[in-house]
Amino acid sequence: GIKGFPTIVKSEVFDEVLKLKGDIGIRKLIRERPDLVQFVKVNDPSVIKDIDEPVDMKQGPLKRASPGGGGGIRTHE
Repeated sequence: GIKGFPTIVKSEVFDEVLKLKGDIGIRKLIRERPDLVQFVKVNDPSVIKDIDEPVDMKQGPLKRASPGGGGGIRTHE
């Protein structure tokens, strides 16, 4: 599948997330801490839309992601 959004993190790693810099986002933490990753399969193409800035929401329709149950990285098959 395709890795999508949102990436959900547990509160225990908030401090690590806040230290991340640049456009890499949370990918660095995911690579360094694979033990924190749980993939959730969903059938919803909206989970592959990356929204970093308010302008990103204007680039097309945004739908609510289907519930996948649990946390982690959502994937679109």
